[in-house]
Parts: sequence; structure tokens; C-alpha cells
Amino acid sequence: MAYINDDFIDEVRTGNNIIDVISDYLKLDQAGNNYKGLCPFHNEKTPSFMVSPEKQLYHCFGCGAGGNVFNFIMEIENLEFVEAVKILAERIGLSLPKQGGVKERQTTEKSEIYEIHDWATKYFNYLLTEVDQGSEAYNYLRQREIKRKTIDKFKLGYAPDSWESLFKFLKKKGYSAQRIHQAGLIIPRKKGKGYYDRFRNRVIFTIFNSRGRVIGFGGRVLDDSHPKYLNSPETMIFNKKRNLYGFNLAKKEIRNSESAIIVEGYTDVITGYQAGIHNMVASLGTSLTKEQAKLLSRYAERAYIAYDGDAAGEQATLRGLNILKKEGIEVYVVDLPSGADPDEVIRERGQEYFNSLLKEAMSLIEFKIEQILLDDGSIRVEDKVKKVDQIIPILAEIDNEIEQTEYVKKVANKIDTEIKAIKARLKKYLYQKDKDRNYKNWDNKDKSNYSAAENDEESNIYIESARKLLELMLTDIQILNLVKEELDAEDFITPKYQSVADLIFGLENLNVGKLLDQVNNMEIKELLTKLSVSINYEEGFGEYQIKEDARGYIKKIKEYQLKMKKEKLEKEIQEYEASGDFAKLRPLLREYQNLFANNSDIIGKEGN
Repeated sequence: MAYINDDFIDEVRTGNNIIDVISDYLKLDQAGNNYKGLCPFHNEKTPSFMVSPEKQLYHCFGCGAGGNVFNFIMEIENLEFVEAVKILAERIGLSLPKQGGVKERQTTEKSEIYEIHDWATKYFNYLLTEVDQGSEAYNYLRQREIKRKTIDKFKLGYAPDSWESLFKFLKKKGYSAQRIHQAGLIIPRKKGKGYYDRFRNRVIFTIFNSRGRVIGFGGRVLDDSHPKYLNSPETMIFNKKRNLYGFNLAKKEIRNSESAIIVEGYTDVITGYQAGIHNMVASLGTSLTKEQAKLLSRYAERAYIAYDGDAAGEQATLRGLNILKKEGIEVYVVDLPSGADPDEVIRERGQEYFNSLLKEAMSLIEFKIEQILLDDGSIRVEDKVKKVDQIIPILAEIDNEIEQTEYVKKVANKIDTEIKAIKARLKKYLYQKDKDRNYKNWDNKDKSNYSAAENDEESNIYIESARKLLELMLTDIQILNLVKEELDAEDFITPKYQSVADLIFGLENLNVGKLLDQVNNMEIKELLTKLSVSINYEEGFGEYQIKEDARGYIKKIKEYQLKMKKEKLEKEIQEYEASGDFAKLRPLLREYQNLFANNSDIIGKEGN
């Protein structure tokens, strides 16, 4: 665990406005005193992600995620606290303190691995652009019409045909063999001691994370050796499932256009960018992953898949398209000329032609149906039935009746059968699906009702009063001081609210963002952020009214405590009456009478 002194953390927190930081990742719209947007941590169509500029906190009312600016960076970038502080410090021109600040270990390892990648990038690029050694690789790129300016933009390079060239270079820079191996740039020899370079005689494509840091490399051979493409292995800083090639350069245009073009290869992205298509990314040699889809969903509403013809029909590709859809992204499939990839199409026919293909792209529904209906020359009834049975679940996904009807007509025409026959099959499928769903709901009915009754906080007026009072305490220091005079943390009814009240009572000011750095319990942290951004009084709302609201909630909580005490006494009195233990009964009766005498205005409402 690494530690940074509190003064530096406060300086970084103060210097990074949470609205500005979060706006780098998603679109925020003003909503009263707060800002709202689609949550980047779960799939939603209606914004439930709220950010408070006043309190410098965020909270999602859909999934419960919440926290301060550090928590946001940690969650969205999958980082530890120290790494998040470092990123936010660099954002405002600060460096982590060298002394009295950081206990290093893992942070040092990661930092050195980043440095090693930076040096390797410079080394590869130098060999490609400045010396004869890289002339073959340079000519290969120029033959593909990649300009020098683009080479520098993407930091392309060349790994020489040598066993230890990069290894020796990095050792001279002071890095140990162990650390260079951790970075994934060298491989242990199978026979004897020592290491050799992972990348040899290859054009190097530098891989960046979303913040523009070098995290890995991809290498393409210049001869007929295999594998044709080789990527860096998984390391502390590189996970190909979570990154997209070219995303660091594309994310701004993806956000502006609300769309992303997904291709297969490095050169597809590079050629596209050079031609002015700046929202293109590649999936790093894998079928699209859930993590990559989630990354895109923070920026894009639509995704255009521009894979070559052979790849478009693969099951792995279809799974990737479904993953995008599940993340709430509209998916379209670009129909490229047979045997061509985006790189060739853009180079040979230009940007305008490629854009025309985007306009004609098929929806995911249409693409799935087309894949099933590919003409295989069969006219057998059994084959037609099989194809219809495959298509019916796809048609059932369509909510719009007109759209669904048009696809039914298209399918019927394609396989030369009656429209009413397909409609009948679809109706039967939907009926069975609803029947299965109702059965499941009925099967879980008792369990659901039990759970709801056990946790019916919203309908409980006392618990609701405790929650609203906690919100007000986080809004005004005067309200907090008023509550301290009237109540203890233990009065706040539920264990969660009691824990939160105890934390709030310890605040000298209402800096919840700073308090969150000290809270390890995720449930309590989420509740604190939810309470902090929930209340949103209109400007000019009277302080008197807020205080009156607070006094009303205090009264309700006291009423609850007295009600509980009354019920407890009544139960004990009944027990001692039944047992005939009058010695213990008499003091309880006096306590019961005093409870009524001192609190008749409250307990009187409950009756005897």
C-alpha cells in the first residue's frame, strides 16, 4: 500500500474540478444545481448519474456507484488510489512528492514499466525513421501510403533483426532484466541463462491507453515468418481486453460524433485517421470484449463494424456485436467490397466512398437475418423451416411493430413462403416466451414479497425521516449542529444510517469528498454520496424552511425511539404480570407512566 501526505492529496483534489474531470469521459448536462449523464459503470438509457459541483461528488441512482474525483478515476481507469492521485496531479501540472510521501513497491514497478515502454518507443521509432537499418520497414509503410507525419503521430517503429538489441539498449538506461521482462519486451532463453528480444525484424505499432500512455506494442513481420502479427503479453499496464488501438486519438471525435467505427487492423486505423476519419479504433486482434464495449459506451451511441467479409460472418464476431448491443450501443455492419479491408477501400476509393458505405450500413437485426438467409442453393422444406426457426428469436427482439412486420415480409419473400406462416410462428414463439416468463415470476413471487416486506424502507415514515435528515445535515453546518444537540448517532434507526450519522457527526466542515478517502466500506461510501447529491433545494429556498424541515424529521425520529421504548416496556410488563413478579413489575410501571407524562404529545398518537 502506498501513502501520500494529506496536504498533497487536498491540493490535487482542490485543483481538479470534478465536472471537468468527468466530462473527459462522458457527456454531462446541467440539471438544477447538479449535472447528469448516462452512468459509465452500468448500461442505462435514462440518465441516473448525478454530479454535484458544489460538493465535488458523483452518485449513480441506478447502480449505486459514487464518490469523489479520486474514486471516479480509480473506478473508470481500474487504478489504485496512488495511481489515480498521480494522474490527477499530472493533470494540473503537479508531481508526486519525492520525500515523505510515497511508500513505493508496486507503484515503482508500474512507473518503471511505463518508462521502459517510453524508451522502447523512442528506440523503435529512431530505427525506423533515422537510420538505414529500418529502411525496409519504412518502405513497407510508405508503400501503404502512410506519411511521415502519420508515422510520428502513431509513433510507429522498427524492431531490428537482432536477438538482444532492445535488451542491451534498455539495460544501458539502467533497467534490470527482471523489470524489462515484467514489461513483456524480452523472453527467457529456453537453453542457458539470459533473455532475447520479443520483437525482431518487425514493423512496430505502438499501443496506447486511453490517456495516451504507451502500454504495449504490436509487431508485423517483414518476411514470411510466423506469427504474422505479434502483440505484447499481458503485463501490469497492458490488458488487451480493456484497450482499443487508436482510442487515445479517436475518443474526442467519438464523443463529438457519438459514433465509433470498429475495424480489425492497425493499418485500418492509421489509414482512416490519415484520411480524416478520426473515430476509428481496432480491437487488438481479439473479438470484441465486454470491457471494450463498456469503454465505447461511455462515448458512443452507435458503432459501425467494418470487418472484412470473411470475418463478418464468424460466430466470434457476432458475439462481439451482441456485447455492444447489451451495453446499449446501436450496432451497424458495414458491407465492404468482397475481399477488401478498410485500409484498401480508403486508399483506393477515398474517404467519401467509405463514408457512403457507413450510410448504407445494415442494422444488427438486418445483418443477423442476412447471415442466416445467405443463399446456399437449397430449396428443401426442412432447410426453410430451420432458417425460419433461427430467425424467429431475432424478429422477437424488435419492439416496433411496423419494423417487425417489414422484416417478416422480407424474410417471407427471401425464402418464398407465406407471410402469415411466419407471423404464426412468431406469435407462437412470443406466447411461449411470455408463458415461461410468467411462470418464473410466479415461482419467485413468495420470495420477492418476503424480500420486499423485510426491506420496505421507502414506506416506513420513520426511516424516511432519518434519511432526509441525514441529507440536510450534509447540506448545512447549522443543521448538523442542531441535530448534534438533539440526537445521537444511535438514534438513526437502521445500522447503515447510524454508521453514516456517526461519520457526519465527526465532520468539522461539510467536506464529504475528503471524508470518503477514509471510508473503506463500499456500501457506506455509496450511501454517503447518494445522500450528498440527493438534496437539491431551489435557489432562494428559505433557511427557515430548511430548519423547520429538519426539526420535523428530528421529531419523527424521537417519536420512533419513544415508540420502540414504549413497546419494549409493554412487553416486559406483560411478561412480569404473567409470572407474578411484582417486585420487578412496579418500577417498570412507574417508568411507563413517566414516559407518558413527559411525552404525551407524541406517544398519545400511538394509543395505549
